Amino acid sequence: MGTLRLLVAGANEIALKGMCAFVREQPGWALAGEARDGREAVKKTKQIKPDVAIMDIDMPSLNGLDATNRERCHEN
Repeated sequence: MGTLRLLVAGANEIALKGMCAFVREQPGWALAGEARDGREAVKKTKQIKPDVAIMDIDMPSLNGLDATNRERCHEN
């Protein structure tokens, strides 16, 4: 079984850094990227293609639900 690659997205800097640190500490997990708003999360997801994206629901420019929907609709 390989390494699980995660993207973490959130507008709150403290929460984002905390979640990134949590991901880095988990055996078999790797932080593939981070984003500070929904549009950046969609862009980075398309670029790096993580296995999992952890999204803050309340982000500027595009909230986590809409960003997740855009990612899901543009898979492959």
